[in-house]
Amino acid sequence: MSDTGAPPIADLSYRNYDGPKSVRGPRWWPIARNGIRLTLRKKAVFWALFAFSWLPYVMIVFQLFISSVTENVRGPERFIDLPKYPEMLSNAYGSWFFVFFIVLLAGAGSIAADNRSNAQQIYLSKAITKRDYLIGKWMSIFLVMFAVVFIPMFSVTCYAAFNLGLGDFMRQYGTLFPKIFVIAAIPATVHACVMLGISAWNKAPTIAGLIYVGIFLAWNLFAQIVAALLHDSLSREMRRTVDYFSIQGSISGLGQNVIGAMPRQFFDRHLPPQLPAWQPLLALAIVACVLGLAAARARIRAVDVVKS
Repeated sequence: MSDTGAPPIADLSYRNYDGPKSVRGPRWWPIARNGIRLTLRKKAVFWALFAFSWLPYVMIVFQLFISSVTENVRGPERFIDLPKYPEMLSNAYGSWFFVFFIVLLAGAGSIAADNRSNAQQIYLSKAITKRDYLIGKWMSIFLVMFAVVFIPMFSVTCYAAFNLGLGDFMRQYGTLFPKIFVIAAIPATVHACVMLGISAWNKAPTIAGLIYVGIFLAWNLFAQIVAALLHDSLSREMRRTVDYFSIQGSISGLGQNVIGAMPRQFFDRHLPPQLPAWQPLLALAIVACVLGLAAARARIRAVDVVKS
């Protein structure tokens, strides 16, 4: 009997494919679509968080209603001094609690779940590249977060336009409508990049989520402590910028600069509003995005077939 040895392992993947690669849509879209479906499949949790994320905008509707009721009241009879609409919108935009939990829901398992099940080998054995895989995973988080922020903000702005009078609203705040697209993209972009980088280096979505919670809260707290310690040695603008020098702070500060207003201050009402400087916050957001994407890309790799 002759010893023929073990049969060779055939490479059945697309790794050596050199044919046409034209497809109906972008190659990353099926990955993004699958990620979005997985997020929306968590119906009870996702829709509950999405509903709670509307609460700051419901408060705007209530304030607008009060404003319309008391608009003809003058003097001491007008017992409440309501902020202008951009200030209301800026305040609601900075309400991050429920939005952040949706980030964890949509992004913690984006790559961590694939690491646990070795699904990357299956994805990357098809006619897609690491870039396609990374873009698809990133878009699955970005699109969900963009919709979560954009839909309530756009809806309440439309209500405000009709409540205050469409003509008057467009003359005073007409630029808010295109700005909403920008300010909705800011948290979606930053969270998608950072969450993706953390998820790529873990095999358990829960661990990835807890790591991001720890970084997010600790960084916010550290920035506030530093701003408080340097309160007397910094200018008002610089002190506010240091206070905002965190992941959530950069998102809120950039959004406030785009809107052109910030929430009304209760303790410094005698002082004019002071927006944080946007340049260091933009630099921080860009660095966080680049580091997150670089970390994710460094971790994405397929197991190559060993050839004799």
